Amino acid sequence: GSYNVVVTATDAAGNSANANDSGSLDSPMVVTVVGDSVAEGGSNTFSVNLTHASTVATDVSFTLSSGSATVGSDTGVVSVNTGSGYVTATADADGVYHVSVPANTTAFSVQVVTTDDLVYEGNETYTLTASANSVSQSGTATITDVADLPTIQSVTGNSIAEGGSNTFSVNLTHASTVA
Repeated sequence: GSYNVVVTATDAAGNSANANDSGSLDSPMVVTVVGDSVAEGGSNTFSVNLTHASTVATDVSFTLSSGSATVGSDTGVVSVNTGSGYVTATADADGVYHVSVPANTTAFSVQVVTTDDLVYEGNETYTLTASANSVSQSGTATITDVADLPTIQSVTGNSIAEGGSNTFSVNLTHASTVA
């Protein structure tokens, strides 16, 4: 609910003054952020959950932080769905995204496109941290990279005379950043 307080003060001479304050007692806070796992090139989805619904819109801010995945190169477009479909979100100069969660809403989703760079890096993670009314929670998403796992594409050797040394050339389907 909301509140409205009016205070009237009167001094000994009979002069009086009023002070008014009003606000909301139902300010939701972020209670959980849950990320998922997606193949590289797909879109991770984070579910951001609030403690409860409010009678007014709730301002939520969030950031993305690199883990083994690098935000900005392993990730791309960020979109938010507060109940009316996904819309592209834009971070401010400090890298903070801002969302106005409608009244009577307890959750929203953030979708992050991942970049398929055709290089095998193994599984990578990154974090979304959301905050509302001075309470923050974080969740981690995983980018899997099985499709880019290198396989042997070809093996070729040279012709040599008996007793000589043979050289083989092995070509892989993809580069790898891990052994």
